[in-house]
Amino acid sequence: EKGTLISEKNQVVFNVARTATIRSEGEVVALKITKELFFQMVSDFPAMGIEVMRELATRLDHTNAQLRACRDRVRQLEATH
Repeated sequence: EKGTLISEKNQVVFNVARTATIRSEGEVVALKITKELFFQMVSDFPAMGIEVMRELATRLDHTNAQLRACRDRVRQLEATH
């Protein structure tokens, strides 16, 4: 989707190996920035940092909802056996 933030959060924040692979079904224009530049941009443009945090919080909420649904389904299956 146009304007989508794609990041390797673990690599930027925790200095660990990347955990994701991205594939596109069409043309992509991407900007690859270093960890140092990212932190400099967040420092220079605090509003950008806030928007990144909002996006990450939204994604975390979505992941938590998926995990709750899986947990509930497992409990249902366990109750029937």
